[in-house]
Amino acid sequence: MVGYAQLPMAINRHQAPGMPAELRDALADSWEVFTEAASAARFPLPRDPDFIASLLRVWACSEFVETACVHDPALLYDLLAEGDLLADYRSGEYAGKLHRQLDGVEDEIMLGNVLRDFRLREMVRIAWRDLAGWAGLSEVLGDLSELADTCVVGALDRLSQWTVQSLGRPGSKLTPSLVVLGMGKLGACELNFSSDIDLIFAYPDGAGKWPKQAGSEEEFYQQLGQRLIQALDAVTDHGFVYRVDMRLRPYGDSGPLVANFELLPAAGP
Repeated sequence: MVGYAQLPMAINRHQAPGMPAELRDALADSWEVFTEAASAARFPLPRDPDFIASLLRVWACSEFVETACVHDPALLYDLLAEGDLLADYRSGEYAGKLHRQLDGVEDEIMLGNVLRDFRLREMVRIAWRDLAGWAGLSEVLGDLSELADTCVVGALDRLSQWTVQSLGRPGSKLTPSLVVLGMGKLGACELNFSSDIDLIFAYPDGAGKWPKQAGSEEEFYQQLGQRLIQALDAVTDHGFVYRVDMRLRPYGDSGPLVANFELLPAAGP
């Protein structure tokens, strides 16, 4: 059995035959940093040889996963403790997990940090399952697309509440939601690991019920759309959530950021 502290030996002799020496050395160095951080945090030391074999394969194939785990061992241990690394997610599971993470979030800085940390954790999970051979292509693409959709919806829900409050809207019944349309790979549920997300923002006509004190509908939804892009696209100390591309909206860059339904092209052939 390959022990936790014996991994450098396993890299060199048992688990990685044919691996270039430079890669074996780099993995051994990363493992040493990881074990020091994990030991300092008093995480239990895994000894399962199958798991260690998968770790070698995944870290060798993905610098992203390796760096995330070495930088923050708690991320990997949380995935293991929750059983998420080995589990197939059910439909809607991302939404439930993010909803719990967003409980108590009170401002856009906190929102951005939660979204970025959530996305990082789940991207590590998806990539690990893909590279370890535990998930097929359809699951990987489906999970990547559902993760992006969940982050967009979670951010929009919070920002809608705050924007309503800031503009003095009197109640949710008079607040039709901003409609976010996923286009391109997101719309086809074929998002990959490096994809940006192509979005279109639209809003329904308030049918004369829009309160005068709230400003115009266009101003309300323009501000909400801008805040949503900022929450997802801005690069912070926690990274970014997704790069947002709005060029597929009606009239492209020359068109309004948020369009009334009437400006959207009619569906159909």
